[in-house]
Amino acid sequence: MRIGLCAAMLAVMALPGWADIAVTSPDDLAAALAQAGPGEVLLLAAGGYGALTLTAQTRKGAVTLRSADPAAPARFSGLDLRGVTGITLQGLAFDYRYRPGDPLWTAPFAVTDSQDVTLRGCLFTGDLVRGGPAADEGHATGVGLSVDHATDLTVDGNRFARFYRGLTVSDSDRVTVTGNDVSDIRSDGMDFVADQGLLVADNMLHDFQTATGSEDHPDMIQFWTAGTTRPTRDVVIRDNLLNAGSGSWTQSILMGNEVVAQGEAGPEMRYRNITITGNVIINAHLHGISVGQADGVRIAHNTLIHLARADGGGDNPTLWTPRINVDETSDHVTIEGNATAAIVGGEQRPDWTVRGNVLIQDRDPRAANHYDAVFVAAQSATGSTLAAFAYLPGGPVDGIRAGAARLIAPMGAGQPVALIRTTREGNRFDLDAQSSSGPLQGARYLWTFSDGTTAEGPQITHDVAGFGSVQARLTVQTAEGAQAVDTTTLTVPNPQLVHFDAGQGTMMVQGVALPGLAGAQGKGTWVLPVGQGLTVPHDVVQSLSGARDFDLRLRLQRRDSSEPGGEILRIHPLMVLSWQQNHGFAFQLRMGAGEAALQSRTPRLEAGRWYDLAVQYDAATGLLMLSVDGKLAARTRTTGPLASEQAGDLTFGNPYGQKSFDGVIGAFDLRANQTGIAP
Repeated sequence: MRIGLCAAMLAVMALPGWADIAVTSPDDLAAALAQAGPGEVLLLAAGGYGALTLTAQTRKGAVTLRSADPAAPARFSGLDLRGVTGITLQGLAFDYRYRPGDPLWTAPFAVTDSQDVTLRGCLFTGDLVRGGPAADEGHATGVGLSVDHATDLTVDGNRFARFYRGLTVSDSDRVTVTGNDVSDIRSDGMDFVADQGLLVADNMLHDFQTATGSEDHPDMIQFWTAGTTRPTRDVVIRDNLLNAGSGSWTQSILMGNEVVAQGEAGPEMRYRNITITGNVIINAHLHGISVGQADGVRIAHNTLIHLARADGGGDNPTLWTPRINVDETSDHVTIEGNATAAIVGGEQRPDWTVRGNVLIQDRDPRAANHYDAVFVAAQSATGSTLAAFAYLPGGPVDGIRAGAARLIAPMGAGQPVALIRTTREGNRFDLDAQSSSGPLQGARYLWTFSDGTTAEGPQITHDVAGFGSVQARLTVQTAEGAQAVDTTTLTVPNPQLVHFDAGQGTMMVQGVALPGLAGAQGKGTWVLPVGQGLTVPHDVVQSLSGARDFDLRLRLQRRDSSEPGGEILRIHPLMVLSWQQNHGFAFQLRMGAGEAALQSRTPRLEAGRWYDLAVQYDAATGLLMLSVDGKLAARTRTTGPLASEQAGDLTFGNPYGQKSFDGVIGAFDLRANQTGIAP
């Protein structure tokens, strides 16, 4: 009785010229969909409506479903649009709830074989696995929106959160994906397969929560060709923000072309007419922008930033720093006006144009185009405050046509943004809040530190006692009562990088014993045998990369006087210490501006006798010195810091099968980045 009455009322309301149709229940919605004429708008009251299923048989003609109150949207547990035309869904909420047995790729919300469909301002919310496979337990699952064989589809201004994958679009034409917010994704944010005529613009993908230890290869925006026979072409990816934020690292924009790379298809399956411009990538994987075999690629005015907080395991800057990669077999490629760590591809080819790019880096503050010289507050930037990555006025990107325009300061107005710039000299830090933005006339700058001290002012100094870390917190209070907060960590590294404790037979790394590395028992003490594969992992000595000073001391004993000598220790490629009979001690050091070398006059070493060696360098004086038993044996002058390349393992003896010194080390100490090493 009620359903019939509703249908009758709706029939009257749907007469030509009637404004909107009010819907308050699932039954009302079913009746309205059955009777609404082309162009009608159904206004849905708050509440649950179950699954929405529309097919070519159940819905002929355009109609809009919209929440009557955007703050209290109508909610759906499923969506299946199949063979429909002219459907608009606006301001609705789609909630997926996991059920044990659902696979990761469950797609509760789907658009298939449809055209002229718009999803605008909707909320797609997924779920976590509970009571499922152990490897997936507690992780996001399901697909936010699955699109297959669609034409003239618009996905605009929606929010996707807590899914295995956010959005997948396959075998579709003229698709527009704009202004969406995608976060808390386990695997891929957006996947595109065999699509033609695609615009992906002004989206924000951020804070992905990947499954540690899984075989997932998360991407924020991914294209692939495996299993397809239709090429992807006419694609524009512009003005998106891809930000790891407080989440996990991901690959950013990855367009792999598996069928061409593996010889399963020829040039007909290459990507064609690909434009990638104006994107900001803040992430931690070398696949910042990567394009496989293609014909016609333009990558311009993007900014790719390494977010060290999101790095995976190990100190591997090549792996964790976003860069631009284009397959060298691609034709007609232009890469121009980008700010990135590196560009890899076939840029020497005549049909490639590579120009106007700025190579930026975060490894060596003293080298060119370091982040501190490029962005207003790189030291305190965690990814959560985009304004920290605004271009520094007067920096290497400011004022030239490079990088993404959205990072040009100022970035917004009305609300204050607190930002900290820091510089360190020894234990003293200069803290500068003048890069903060917003209505700051008459603002107060309040500082608190985890060591209990406070300060006020836009520029202050703070001393850290000894070595270690102190948390600094800046609160900017405007005259109108608004406030903003930024934090940073002030760290003075322990200058003692490595110390061998001969009494315990352990290797100490910044005061902590390195597990699994011990010397050999000697007469009443422990020693380090040279040339027997003893190594200290490379991440222990990373502070030597770009160091301005170091102090290396060791006790050395020769075991066999008949041996001609050999390599004593190596930290590749920064330094090598060796001894050769009839020549003496030799030390090679790789500097940022070249090489430096020392040769002592110590041609004889008595077997069984201990010798004390010291090698010291201080950029302040430019002196590199080698001492034997407390006496200066060799010295030279050089300039600047050590080379900024990644330091390899510390090895005692030669690690490459060449001659090692025949002896043992009874004491070892390596310090770096101290002040005031005496000549």
